[in-house]
Amino acid sequence: GDGHDDLAVGLPGNDYFSGTGVIGMGGVQLHFGLPDAVGRIQSIAAYSFSQVAGGLLPGRGLAGERFGAALAFGDFNGDQREDLAVGIPNDAVGCGSEDCYGGSVMVVDLDGGGHVNGYLMSLGLDALPASAAAGDHFGGAVATGDFNGDRFDDLAIGIPGRDSSAGGVLVVFGSEFSLIFGNHQLLDQGVFGEPVEPGDLFGSALAAGDFNGDGFADLAMAAPEEDGNTSGSIDSGQVIVAYGSAGGLSTVGAPWLSEDGIFGAGSESGDRFGSALTAGDFDGDGLADLVIGVFHEGVFGADAYGAAVALRGRPEGLAGSPSRRLFPGDPPIGMIPGDGNLGAGYGSALATGDFDGNGFADLAIGAPARTPPSLPQAGAVAVVYGQLFVDGFESRDPFEWAQVAP
Repeated sequence: GDGHDDLAVGLPGNDYFSGTGVIGMGGVQLHFGLPDAVGRIQSIAAYSFSQVAGGLLPGRGLAGERFGAALAFGDFNGDQREDLAVGIPNDAVGCGSEDCYGGSVMVVDLDGGGHVNGYLMSLGLDALPASAAAGDHFGGAVATGDFNGDRFDDLAIGIPGRDSSAGGVLVVFGSEFSLIFGNHQLLDQGVFGEPVEPGDLFGSALAAGDFNGDGFADLAMAAPEEDGNTSGSIDSGQVIVAYGSAGGLSTVGAPWLSEDGIFGAGSESGDRFGSALTAGDFDGDGLADLVIGVFHEGVFGADAYGAAVALRGRPEGLAGSPSRRLFPGDPPIGMIPGDGNLGAGYGSALATGDFDGNGFADLAIGAPARTPPSLPQAGAVAVVYGQLFVDGFESRDPFEWAQVAP
Protein backbone atom coordinates (compact mmCIF):
# COMPACT_ATOMS: atom_id res chain seq x y z
CA GLY A 1 0.00 0.00 0.00
CA ASP A 2 3.00 2.35 -0.35
CA GLY A 3 2.37 3.18 -4.01
CA HIS A 4 5.30 1.12 -5.31
CA ASP A 5 4.80 -2.06 -7.29
CA ASP A 6 5.97 -5.28 -5.66
CA LEU A 7 7.12 -8.52 -7.31
CA ALA A 8 5.97 -12.02 -6.36
CA VAL A 9 8.07 -14.92 -7.65
CA GLY A 10 6.70 -18.45 -7.52
CA LEU A 11 9.10 -21.29 -6.73
CA PRO A 12 6.83 -24.32 -7.25
CA GLY A 13 9.70 -26.81 -7.37
CA ASN A 14 11.54 -25.40 -4.37
CA ASP A 15 12.70 -27.88 -1.72
CA TYR A 16 12.27 -26.97 1.93
CA PHE A 17 14.76 -28.38 4.39
CA SER A 18 14.30 -28.21 8.14
CA GLY A 19 15.25 -31.43 9.80
CA THR A 20 13.83 -33.76 7.16
CA GLY A 21 13.59 -32.43 3.63
CA VAL A 22 10.34 -31.71 1.81
CA ILE A 23 11.07 -32.13 -1.89
CA GLY A 24 9.16 -29.97 -4.36
CA MET A 25 6.95 -28.36 -1.75
CA GLY A 26 7.34 -24.94 -3.34
CA GLY A 27 7.43 -21.39 -2.05
CA VAL A 28 7.01 -17.73 -2.93
CA GLN A 29 9.40 -14.80 -2.75
CA LEU A 30 8.07 -11.27 -2.34
CA HIS A 31 10.25 -8.36 -3.43
CA PHE A 32 8.84 -5.09 -2.14
CA GLY A 33 9.18 -2.02 -4.34
CA LEU A 34 11.16 0.87 -2.85
CA PRO A 35 11.51 4.51 -3.94
CA ASP A 36 15.12 3.97 -5.04
CA ALA A 37 14.51 0.55 -6.63
CA VAL A 38 14.31 1.84 -10.20
CA GLY A 39 15.68 -0.74 -12.61
CA ARG A 40 16.56 -3.37 -10.02
CA ILE A 41 15.08 -5.70 -7.43
CA GLN A 42 15.87 -4.83 -3.85
CA SER A 43 16.96 -8.11 -2.29
CA ILE A 44 17.13 -6.42 1.11
CA ALA A 45 13.36 -5.93 0.89
CA ALA A 46 12.62 -9.52 -0.08
CA TYR A 47 10.49 -11.88 1.95
CA SER A 48 10.13 -15.62 1.39
CA PHE A 49 7.30 -17.78 2.65
CA SER A 50 5.79 -21.21 2.30
CA GLN A 51 3.21 -23.23 4.21
CA VAL A 52 5.69 -24.45 6.81
CA ALA A 53 8.24 -21.64 7.06
CA GLY A 54 7.76 -20.05 10.47
CA GLY A 55 4.31 -21.56 10.87
CA LEU A 56 2.76 -18.34 9.56
CA LEU A 57 0.46 -19.89 6.98
CA PRO A 58 -2.00 -22.77 7.13
CA GLY A 59 -1.42 -26.09 5.41
CA ARG A 60 0.91 -29.02 5.81
CA GLY A 61 3.59 -28.30 3.23
CA LEU A 62 3.80 -31.68 1.51
CA ALA A 63 6.32 -32.93 -1.02
CA GLY A 64 5.42 -32.20 -4.62
CA GLU A 65 2.45 -29.92 -3.95
CA ARG A 66 3.93 -27.03 -6.07
CA PHE A 67 3.05 -24.12 -3.80
CA GLY A 68 3.43 -21.00 -5.97
CA ALA A 69 2.67 -22.61 -9.34
CA ALA A 70 0.27 -19.73 -10.09
CA LEU A 71 0.13 -16.22 -8.61
CA ALA A 72 -2.17 -13.21 -8.86
CA PHE A 73 -2.45 -9.94 -6.93
CA GLY A 74 -5.84 -8.43 -6.10
CA ASP A 75 -7.46 -6.23 -3.47
CA PHE A 76 -10.23 -8.58 -2.35
CA ASN A 77 -11.37 -6.54 0.68
CA GLY A 78 -10.93 -2.98 -0.59
CA ASP A 79 -8.32 -1.93 1.97
CA GLN A 80 -6.09 -0.45 -0.76
CA ARG A 81 -3.47 -3.15 -0.17
CA GLU A 82 -2.94 -5.95 -2.62
CA ASP A 83 -3.61 -9.50 -1.45
CA LEU A 84 -1.89 -12.45 -3.10
CA ALA A 85 -3.57 -15.62 -4.40
CA VAL A 86 -1.18 -18.58 -4.54
CA GLY A 87 -2.05 -21.69 -6.52
CA ILE A 88 -1.14 -25.08 -5.01
CA PRO A 89 -2.44 -27.40 -7.75
CA ASN A 90 -0.89 -30.59 -6.37
CA ASP A 91 -2.07 -30.14 -2.79
CA ALA A 92 -3.32 -33.41 -1.27
CA VAL A 93 -7.02 -32.58 -1.24
CA GLY A 94 -9.79 -34.93 -2.29
CA CYS A 95 -8.46 -38.30 -1.16
CA GLY A 96 -6.53 -39.92 1.64
CA SER A 97 -3.10 -39.98 0.02
CA GLU A 98 -0.46 -37.32 -0.54
CA ASP A 99 -0.37 -37.72 -4.32
CA CYS A 100 -4.02 -37.23 -5.30
CA TYR A 101 -3.50 -33.62 -6.45
CA GLY A 102 -6.94 -32.19 -5.75
CA GLY A 103 -5.34 -28.79 -5.30
CA SER A 104 -5.99 -25.65 -3.27
CA VAL A 105 -5.41 -21.91 -3.30
CA MET A 106 -3.99 -19.85 -0.47
CA VAL A 107 -5.04 -16.21 -0.14
CA VAL A 108 -2.28 -14.26 1.59
CA ASP A 109 -3.18 -10.99 3.29
CA LEU A 110 -0.27 -8.54 3.20
CA ASP A 111 -0.61 -5.95 5.95
CA GLY A 112 1.92 -3.49 4.54
CA GLY A 113 4.44 -4.13 7.31
CA GLY A 114 6.01 -7.24 5.81
CA HIS A 115 3.75 -9.57 7.81
CA VAL A 116 1.65 -12.24 6.16
CA ASN A 117 -1.29 -14.37 7.15
CA GLY A 118 -3.61 -16.36 4.98
CA TYR A 119 -6.38 -18.86 4.49
CA LEU A 120 -6.83 -21.88 2.25
CA MET A 121 -9.54 -22.51 -0.33
CA SER A 122 -10.48 -25.82 -1.94
CA LEU A 123 -13.58 -27.28 -3.54
CA GLY A 124 -16.17 -28.31 -0.96
CA LEU A 125 -14.62 -26.22 1.82
CA ASP A 126 -17.25 -24.32 3.82
CA ALA A 127 -19.62 -22.74 1.27
CA LEU A 128 -17.48 -23.45 -1.79
CA PRO A 129 -19.24 -25.68 -4.33
CA ALA A 130 -18.84 -29.32 -5.31
CA SER A 131 -16.16 -31.38 -3.61
CA ALA A 132 -12.49 -31.90 -4.30
CA ALA A 133 -11.47 -34.94 -6.32
CA ALA A 134 -8.17 -36.54 -7.16
CA GLY A 135 -6.51 -34.92 -10.15
CA ASP A 136 -8.58 -31.71 -10.12
CA HIS A 137 -5.46 -29.50 -9.93
CA PHE A 138 -7.57 -26.71 -8.40
CA GLY A 139 -5.34 -23.62 -8.49
CA GLY A 140 -3.51 -24.54 -11.68
CA ALA A 141 -4.25 -20.99 -12.86
CA VAL A 142 -5.48 -17.86 -11.06
CA ALA A 143 -6.56 -14.41 -12.23
CA THR A 144 -8.12 -11.37 -10.57
CA GLY A 145 -10.47 -8.62 -11.69
CA ASP A 146 -13.61 -6.79 -10.60
CA PHE A 147 -16.05 -8.85 -12.65
CA ASN A 148 -19.23 -7.46 -11.04
CA GLY A 149 -18.17 -3.82 -10.69
CA ASP A 150 -18.57 -3.53 -6.91
CA ARG A 151 -15.05 -2.08 -6.41
CA PHE A 152 -13.75 -5.29 -4.81
CA ASP A 153 -11.49 -7.57 -6.81
CA ASP A 154 -12.73 -11.10 -7.44
CA LEU A 155 -10.69 -14.29 -7.84
CA ALA A 156 -10.93 -16.75 -10.75
CA ILE A 157 -9.40 -20.18 -10.16
CA GLY A 158 -8.67 -22.72 -12.88
CA ILE A 159 -9.56 -26.39 -12.27
CA PRO A 160 -8.15 -28.00 -15.43
CA GLY A 161 -8.29 -31.58 -14.14
CA ARG A 162 -11.94 -31.52 -13.04
CA ASP A 163 -14.30 -34.18 -14.48
CA SER A 164 -11.66 -36.31 -16.21
CA SER A 165 -9.74 -33.20 -17.29
CA ALA A 166 -12.73 -31.59 -18.99
CA GLY A 167 -11.87 -28.70 -16.67
CA GLY A 168 -13.65 -25.83 -15.00
CA VAL A 169 -13.26 -22.37 -13.47
CA LEU A 170 -14.44 -21.16 -10.06
CA VAL A 171 -15.00 -17.42 -9.53
CA VAL A 172 -15.26 -16.20 -5.93
CA PHE A 173 -16.38 -12.62 -5.37
CA GLY A 174 -14.71 -10.09 -3.10
CA SER A 175 -16.28 -7.93 -0.40
CA GLU A 176 -15.29 -5.71 2.52
CA PHE A 177 -14.69 -8.96 4.40
CA SER A 178 -12.45 -10.41 1.63
CA LEU A 179 -13.59 -13.30 -0.57
CA ILE A 180 -17.06 -14.63 0.25
CA PHE A 181 -17.06 -18.39 -0.28
CA GLY A 182 -20.85 -18.50 -0.66
CA ASN A 183 -20.84 -15.88 -3.42
CA HIS A 184 -19.37 -17.68 -6.39
CA GLN A 185 -19.81 -18.96 -9.93
CA LEU A 186 -18.71 -22.43 -11.05
CA LEU A 187 -18.18 -22.49 -14.80
CA ASP A 188 -17.56 -25.28 -17.27
CA GLN A 189 -17.89 -25.43 -21.03
CA GLY A 190 -21.49 -26.57 -20.74
CA VAL A 191 -22.76 -23.26 -19.32
CA PHE A 192 -21.51 -21.61 -22.53
CA GLY A 193 -23.27 -24.11 -24.79
CA GLU A 194 -20.23 -26.26 -25.56
CA PRO A 195 -19.93 -29.99 -24.84
CA VAL A 196 -18.11 -30.90 -21.63
CA GLU A 197 -15.50 -33.31 -22.98
CA PRO A 198 -12.78 -35.18 -21.09
CA GLY A 199 -9.27 -33.98 -21.80
CA ASP A 200 -10.04 -30.41 -22.92
CA LEU A 201 -8.29 -28.90 -19.85
CA PHE A 202 -10.66 -25.93 -19.66
CA GLY A 203 -9.25 -23.45 -17.12
CA SER A 204 -5.59 -24.25 -17.79
CA ALA A 205 -4.89 -20.56 -18.41
CA LEU A 206 -6.79 -17.42 -17.38
CA ALA A 207 -6.49 -13.69 -18.08
CA ALA A 208 -8.68 -10.81 -16.89
CA GLY A 209 -9.16 -7.39 -18.48
CA ASP A 210 -11.90 -5.02 -19.62
CA PHE A 211 -11.89 -6.03 -23.28
CA ASN A 212 -15.06 -4.11 -24.25
CA GLY A 213 -14.60 -0.99 -22.12
CA ASP A 214 -17.88 -1.22 -20.19
CA GLY A 215 -16.25 -0.84 -16.77
CA PHE A 216 -16.50 -4.52 -15.82
CA ALA A 217 -13.50 -6.85 -15.94
CA ASP A 218 -13.93 -9.76 -18.35
CA LEU A 219 -12.33 -13.20 -18.14
CA ALA A 220 -10.57 -15.20 -20.87
CA MET A 221 -10.44 -18.94 -20.16
CA ALA A 222 -8.42 -21.42 -22.21
CA ALA A 223 -9.20 -24.99 -23.22
CA PRO A 224 -5.89 -25.76 -24.98
CA GLU A 225 -6.83 -29.34 -25.85
CA GLU A 226 -10.31 -28.61 -27.20
CA ASP A 227 -10.81 -30.14 -30.64
CA GLY A 228 -11.60 -27.91 -33.61
CA ASN A 229 -15.33 -27.59 -34.31
CA THR A 230 -14.92 -26.79 -38.01
CA SER A 231 -11.53 -28.15 -39.02
CA GLY A 232 -11.79 -31.52 -37.30
CA SER A 233 -8.40 -30.91 -35.70
CA ILE A 234 -7.46 -32.68 -32.46
CA ASP A 235 -6.18 -30.69 -29.45
CA SER A 236 -6.01 -27.51 -31.52
CA GLY A 237 -7.36 -25.44 -28.62
CA GLN A 238 -9.94 -22.72 -28.03
CA VAL A 239 -10.43 -19.76 -25.68
CA ILE A 240 -13.74 -18.46 -24.34
CA VAL A 241 -14.25 -14.89 -23.12
CA ALA A 242 -16.98 -14.23 -20.53
CA TYR A 243 -17.90 -10.57 -20.18
CA GLY A 244 -18.40 -9.01 -16.77
CA SER A 245 -21.69 -7.53 -15.56
CA ALA A 246 -23.36 -6.42 -12.33
CA GLY A 247 -24.40 -10.04 -11.85
CA GLY A 248 -20.91 -11.42 -12.41
CA LEU A 249 -19.58 -13.13 -15.52
CA SER A 250 -22.24 -13.50 -18.18
CA THR A 251 -22.67 -16.82 -19.98
CA VAL A 252 -24.58 -15.07 -22.79
CA GLY A 253 -22.73 -13.73 -25.81
CA ALA A 254 -19.41 -15.23 -24.75
CA PRO A 255 -17.33 -15.85 -27.90
CA TRP A 256 -15.31 -19.01 -28.45
CA LEU A 257 -12.03 -18.01 -30.08
CA SER A 258 -9.92 -20.29 -32.26
CA GLU A 259 -7.48 -19.81 -35.11
CA ASP A 260 -10.15 -21.00 -37.55
CA GLY A 261 -12.58 -18.44 -36.18
CA ILE A 262 -10.08 -15.58 -36.07
CA PHE A 263 -8.19 -16.11 -39.32
CA GLY A 264 -10.60 -18.29 -41.29
CA ALA A 265 -8.19 -21.22 -41.08
CA GLY A 266 -5.17 -22.31 -39.09
CA SER A 267 -6.46 -24.62 -36.35
CA GLU A 268 -4.22 -27.68 -36.59
CA SER A 269 -4.00 -30.80 -34.49
CA GLY A 270 -1.77 -30.32 -31.49
CA ASP A 271 -1.42 -26.52 -31.75
CA ARG A 272 -2.75 -26.00 -28.21
CA PHE A 273 -4.15 -22.54 -28.83
CA GLY A 274 -4.57 -21.10 -25.33
CA SER A 275 -1.43 -22.60 -23.81
CA ALA A 276 -0.96 -19.20 -22.13
CA LEU A 277 -2.96 -15.97 -21.84
CA THR A 278 -2.24 -12.38 -20.90
CA ALA A 279 -4.06 -9.06 -21.15
CA GLY A 280 -2.93 -5.45 -21.38
CA ASP A 281 -3.66 -2.17 -23.15
CA PHE A 282 -0.95 -2.45 -25.81
CA ASP A 283 -2.31 0.25 -28.14
CA GLY A 284 -3.18 2.83 -25.48
CA ASP A 285 -6.87 3.16 -26.38
CA GLY A 286 -8.09 2.47 -22.84
CA LEU A 287 -9.36 -1.04 -23.58
CA ALA A 288 -7.55 -4.23 -22.64
CA ASP A 289 -6.24 -6.39 -25.47
CA LEU A 290 -5.83 -10.17 -25.29
CA VAL A 291 -2.79 -12.23 -26.27
CA ILE A 292 -3.09 -16.00 -26.66
CA GLY A 293 -0.14 -18.39 -26.68
CA VAL A 294 -0.01 -21.20 -29.27
CA PHE A 295 3.18 -22.91 -28.17
CA HIS A 296 2.86 -25.89 -30.53
CA GLU A 297 2.12 -23.83 -33.65
CA GLY A 298 4.05 -24.99 -36.71
CA VAL A 299 5.90 -22.13 -38.41
CA PHE A 300 8.22 -22.24 -41.43
CA GLY A 301 7.78 -26.02 -41.51
CA ALA A 302 9.04 -26.43 -37.93
CA ASP A 303 6.68 -28.22 -35.53
CA ALA A 304 6.16 -26.57 -32.14
CA TYR A 305 8.03 -23.45 -33.27
CA GLY A 306 5.31 -21.57 -31.44
CA ALA A 307 3.51 -18.26 -31.79
CA ALA A 308 1.14 -15.86 -30.08
CA VAL A 309 -2.07 -14.28 -31.32
CA ALA A 310 -2.97 -10.71 -30.33
CA LEU A 311 -6.58 -9.49 -30.41
CA ARG A 312 -7.53 -5.86 -30.02
CA GLY A 313 -10.08 -4.86 -27.41
CA ARG A 314 -13.05 -2.88 -28.72
CA PRO A 315 -16.56 -1.91 -27.55
CA GLU A 316 -18.11 -4.71 -29.63
CA GLY A 317 -15.97 -7.29 -27.82
CA LEU A 318 -13.27 -9.61 -29.08
CA ALA A 319 -15.32 -11.59 -31.60
CA GLY A 320 -14.25 -10.39 -35.05
CA SER A 321 -11.64 -8.10 -33.51
CA PRO A 322 -8.56 -7.02 -35.50
CA SER A 323 -5.88 -9.57 -34.75
CA ARG A 324 -2.32 -10.57 -35.51
CA ARG A 325 -0.08 -13.63 -35.26
CA LEU A 326 3.25 -12.92 -33.58
CA PHE A 327 6.29 -15.13 -34.09
CA PRO A 328 10.01 -14.66 -34.71
CA GLY A 329 11.64 -14.94 -38.08
CA ASP A 330 10.52 -12.67 -40.90
CA PRO A 331 10.03 -9.32 -39.11
CA PRO A 332 7.50 -7.80 -41.54
CA ILE A 333 5.29 -10.85 -41.02
CA GLY A 334 6.14 -12.16 -37.60
CA MET A 335 7.09 -8.79 -36.12
CA ILE A 336 9.57 -10.31 -33.65
CA PRO A 337 13.27 -10.10 -34.55
CA GLY A 338 15.46 -13.18 -34.35
CA ASP A 339 14.58 -16.73 -35.22
CA GLY A 340 13.20 -19.91 -33.74
CA ASN A 341 13.69 -23.62 -34.12
CA LEU A 342 11.88 -26.92 -34.06
CA GLY A 343 10.23 -27.19 -30.65
CA ALA A 344 11.21 -23.68 -29.47
CA GLY A 345 7.75 -23.27 -27.95
CA TYR A 346 7.14 -19.54 -28.40
CA GLY A 347 3.94 -18.73 -26.54
CA SER A 348 4.46 -21.23 -23.73
CA ALA A 349 4.40 -18.31 -21.30
CA LEU A 350 3.21 -14.71 -21.64
CA ALA A 351 3.51 -11.63 -19.43
CA THR A 352 2.51 -7.99 -19.62
CA GLY A 353 4.16 -4.89 -18.14
CA ASP A 354 5.32 -1.39 -19.05
CA PHE A 355 8.96 -2.40 -19.45
CA ASP A 356 10.17 0.86 -21.00
CA GLY A 357 8.09 3.27 -18.90
CA ASN A 358 6.34 4.98 -21.81
CA GLY A 359 2.79 4.34 -20.60
CA PHE A 360 2.02 1.50 -23.01
CA ALA A 361 1.78 -2.13 -21.94
CA ASP A 362 4.53 -4.30 -23.42
CA LEU A 363 4.45 -8.03 -24.12
CA ALA A 364 6.95 -10.74 -23.13
CA ILE A 365 6.73 -14.07 -24.98
CA GLY A 366 8.54 -17.06 -23.52
CA ALA A 367 10.24 -19.72 -25.65
CA PRO A 368 11.65 -22.21 -23.12
CA ALA A 369 13.27 -24.50 -25.69
CA ARG A 370 14.72 -21.96 -28.12
CA THR A 371 18.23 -23.02 -29.09
CA PRO A 372 20.78 -20.25 -29.63
CA PRO A 373 24.13 -21.23 -31.18
CA SER A 374 25.94 -23.83 -29.03
CA LEU A 375 23.29 -23.61 -26.27
CA PRO A 376 20.74 -26.40 -26.82
CA GLN A 377 17.31 -25.48 -25.45
CA ALA A 378 18.70 -22.58 -23.44
CA GLY A 379 15.43 -20.71 -23.91
CA ALA A 380 14.65 -17.10 -24.71
CA VAL A 381 12.15 -14.31 -24.12
CA ALA A 382 10.98 -12.03 -26.94
CA VAL A 383 9.76 -8.57 -25.91
CA VAL A 384 7.29 -6.76 -28.15
CA TYR A 385 6.90 -3.11 -27.16
CA GLY A 386 3.37 -1.79 -26.94
CA GLN A 387 4.08 1.35 -28.97
CA LEU A 388 4.09 -0.91 -32.02
CA PHE A 389 0.32 -1.22 -31.61
CA VAL A 390 -0.47 2.51 -31.47
CA ASP A 391 -1.75 2.60 -35.06
CA GLY A 392 -3.94 -0.43 -34.46
CA PHE A 393 -3.81 -4.15 -35.21
CA GLU A 394 -3.37 -4.13 -38.99
CA SER A 395 -4.55 -7.60 -39.89
CA ARG A 396 -4.39 -7.32 -43.68
CA ASP A 397 -1.12 -5.58 -44.54
CA PRO A 398 1.78 -7.06 -42.55
CA PHE A 399 4.19 -4.49 -43.93
CA GLU A 400 2.54 -1.80 -41.82
CA TRP A 401 4.19 -3.48 -38.84
CA ALA A 402 7.74 -2.89 -37.66
CA GLN A 403 10.05 -4.75 -35.29
CA VAL A 404 11.20 -1.63 -33.44
CA ALA A 405 9.12 1.04 -31.77
CA PRO A 406 8.99 4.38 -33.65
